[in-house]
Amino acid sequence: MQTRAIWLGYLLVLPASVLLFGWRNAGSAVLVIVGTAVAGVALFDIFSWVSPGPTAEAAASAGLRDWSGLTFREGVWQMSGEAISKAPLLGIVPMQFATLDNRVGAHPHNWVMQVAAEWGVPALLLLFALVLLARAMPQAATFDSTVVPAALALGVGLANGLVDGNLVMPVSQSAFALAGGLMLAAILRAQENSVTHPISLAKSLVSFGAATLAAAAVVAFAVFSFSDQANGVSRFQQTQPGAWLLPRFWEQGLLF
Repeated sequence: MQTRAIWLGYLLVLPASVLLFGWRNAGSAVLVIVGTAVAGVALFDIFSWVSPGPTAEAAASAGLRDWSGLTFREGVWQMSGEAISKAPLLGIVPMQFATLDNRVGAHPHNWVMQVAAEWGVPALLLLFALVLLARAMPQAATFDSTVVPAALALGVGLANGLVDGNLVMPVSQSAFALAGGLMLAAILRAQENSVTHPISLAKSLVSFGAATLAAAAVVAFAVFSFSDQANGVSRFQQTQPGAWLLPRFWEQGLLF
């Protein structure tokens, strides 16, 4: 499903980027992405042709897959709807969807449903207010060339997250935050392009301190969670014998 989700993201975002930024600003990025995608498909076909064929077992397994289906997502989407109906205002609390008894997924594989289910419908509507940033993007793109690539990354991430759980995974979360920060910085810099601001030592120190604290928190979490991973695996296997789709949040001990 992940590969199909990536293709869906680009199919939705590339035309939208041309409409939002115009071909002059977005055209080069779109051509690079389309060109690399075509090259990737061609290389895949070439290597598939020259490589040995799949074993009978692998071919049988691939034949059993439903490439046009939702890969059990309809189940977690139904659970999301039930959670939203039970607590529409405040939600069921962040990350609590993963505690619901099921053997399908720890999250709805749809960020809109997850926010509505865990944070509440008002929080989702407030989040949608961020689309107002789109009004500032085209003008900013004429001053800063980093706006379009960052916006493309954000758009593909949001589109991908409609059918996948990329926005609850640490690596993609970090990449998403970096792309978002880059885009916001580019927009602000473009808006203040004609204004000269003196360098403030206090602001520099605050920014450096905040970045240092954030990095320290991430490192500390990684160190402590990794050291307790064996215990988390043991606890999960005792409480959920025979569960599948592992390792996930449960086995990693992040929800115990």
